[in-house]
Amino acid sequence: MPKRRKLGTVYDLSPAQMVRNWIGENTGRFFFAVVICIIWVAVYYVVLGIISFLLENIQQVENPPTAKSLLQTQVSSIIIVVGMILICIYVFRDLFKRKKKKS
Repeated sequence: MPKRRKLGTVYDLSPAQMVRNWIGENTGRFFFAVVICIIWVAVYYVVLGIISFLLENIQQVENPPTAKSLLQTQVSSIIIVVGMILICIYVFRDLFKRKKKKS
């Protein structure tokens, strides 16, 4: 088991304390990212509902696609995944910056 280094009267953090700090910081970020991703999907679904409504009422389309059918398309899946990746990058950006500074 690694021992803590002694620098005069000050001790460095042990590996267990460093892991505890890392988990404490990133657990909150993870849950925040999950909540924001759920909000992202909900907002995207509302936008698709507005598009469906406009297709029906302004464009006078005979059988307009529903928001649910638009959500199940491949393009929508790509947009949702890209949005979630960007959200995760935004939430964890401080962690990425700290790693770059240490290198």
